[in-house]
Formats: sequence, structure tokens, C-alpha cells
Amino acid sequence: MASIANTEQRAATVDPRIERTRRVVRQAALDELGEAGYGSFTIESVAARAGVGKSTIYRHWPDKLALIADAFEASHETMVPDTQTGTARERTERLVRHVAEVAVDSTFSRCIPALIEGATRDPRLREFHHRYSAERRHSLVTVIEEGIAGGEFVTDTDVELAATALLGAIFYGRLMAAESFEPGRASDLVSALLRQPAAEQQTAADSQSHQAVPVGTVESPLAELAQAPSQGNEGAPPAWLVFEPAVNEAIRDLHVGQQIIVLTWLDQACRNELRTSPRGDPDRPLLGVFSTRSPNRPNPIGLHRVQILAIAGLRILVNDLEALDGTPILDVKPVLDPAAER
Repeated sequence: MASIANTEQRAATVDPRIERTRRVVRQAALDELGEAGYGSFTIESVAARAGVGKSTIYRHWPDKLALIADAFEASHETMVPDTQTGTARERTERLVRHVAEVAVDSTFSRCIPALIEGATRDPRLREFHHRYSAERRHSLVTVIEEGIAGGEFVTDTDVELAATALLGAIFYGRLMAAESFEPGRASDLVSALLRQPAAEQQTAADSQSHQAVPVGTVESPLAELAQAPSQGNEGAPPAWLVFEPAVNEAIRDLHVGQQIIVLTWLDQACRNELRTSPRGDPDRPLLGVFSTRSPNRPNPIGLHRVQILAIAGLRILVNDLEALDGTPILDVKPVLDPAAER
């Protein structure tokens, strides 16, 4: 496509008047393409818009496709942002923000539908459109590759896919959505698609962690931490254990009067507390949380010894439960030896 993209070799010194004429004609070509579309685009209409004769245009460009291609290339040269300074992430964000700004409101933005429409009918325009897009995408690919090499992005990043996804989000907003992609969200988009190595390590750690799935929830009149006693036998009210249908078989042999241990996940507890005063009494010396019954601990699992008062399907009423309303239930175990476990 060299004959289309660059129809003449620019001399080292160009007559300023000629360069000005070329600049005016290029801008007129982009304006005409954006307003009239590729099918209605003619050299005559561009000449009239630029205020020059057709012969002036033909001296520099052999046909309308050559003019459009040169106008796009020249426009890109004047708009491209700095990709030489800053970290790879900063440069990636800069490029994405630039594309988003261009797509939101610019002559180029108004030309996009015309290019797409024309490319479906004109093989030469389609070839230029694909080449031009690939060259622009290459700049983004290069910066992402440098980010991977420099340790800023994870090594398993699919560079071509990442670049396509970054640009795709912007052009989807321009062509398919009610609102264009907001340039100010460029950083969010990059963060969503290009992970840092630390994030990769955290993801790996998460994949190896053990996850407990609640089997039910507590239904209790206790709604606030301030209402709950420290221990169940200190005035805690009766409460319902409401189980998920999936564990129906697991609870079917429990019976009224039975003593059980209910394990809960104390979801309102503080997980970074390692030392505390027993029962929250500041006059008592600090102890490691593993030597206390404090709910605040790295893994805040509640241990509640209760007695079953009633059973109604998936709902089991128990006494003396200090857990708050909505507390997730992790497990239930029978009390095997009341004297020993007390």
C-alpha cells in the first residue's frame, strides 16, 4: 500500500505555500469523509471545501483513496502522544487515553463509520484500513511487550489479545454503545486487562487457599454487636439456624433436646487483631487472641454450644446463641461427652 499511504516522497525542504495547501486539502478530505461518507466522497467535493482547483489536488494525489490515506497518516503524525518517557504502564495508559480522546470527539472519530462502510465495498480501502489499524495497534503492542520484559506486567500476558481488548473497549463504546468510553477511565481499563506480577502471585495464592461455603445463616433478634453478650450463657436469646436445602440430608438426624456445637463465621469481626484484653476489659493484661474467646482473630470462627429447642424443616431453633442475625453457619457437630466438653 506504499502507493496509497505515501504518494510522493517528501523533499527535505518543502515550499511553505505548497505544504499549507496540502494541509488544507488533507483537513478538507477528512471533513468531507466524516460528513459525506466514502461513497459520496469525490475529489470535486474536497476541492470545493478546500477552496482549490481539482488539478491542484491531482498534482499531489492520484485518486481519492490516496488522498484519504495520506490525510490519515499525516493526522496521526500530529496527534500521536509521547511513548518514550515514563513506565510501560504509564505509556500504555497514555496511549489508551489518547485513543479514547480521539474516539470521543475528533475528525477521525467522525470518519470511523465511513471507513468501515467503505471498506466493505472497496478492497483497496479495506487493505488500507486494516494496515493502518495494525500499525497503530503495533505501537500499543510494543509498549506492552516492554512492560512484560521490564516486569511491570505478568509474563503470561497475551500481548495481541490485550492490545485488541484495550482498543476494542474504546471502539465498542464509539460504535455500539449509548455513551463513548470515558478517557479518564484509561487507567482502570489498563489495570483490568494487564495484571502486575504481584497480582499474579496473589491470584496463585488465592487458588491454593481453602474456601469454606456456609451451610446456612442465623436468624436472631440480635442485630447489633452491642446487643450481643460475650458468651451464650450470659443472656443470649433463642435463635433459628436456617439451613440451605442442599444440606437437608445432613441435618435430618438431629433431634429436639440434643446439644450441638454450631460453628459460625463471625463476619463482623476484626481479622488483623492478634492481641487483646480478655472480655474487652482494659484493666486486664493483653493476651494473644488464641488464648482468648475474642471474636476478633485471623480466622473469626465462632464456637457455640447450644441445645435444640424445636425443628421445622430446614429451620432449627436453639437456645443461648450470641451470634448476630445473618451470621453465616459453617458447620454443626454433636456434643459427644457433655461433661468432658464443658
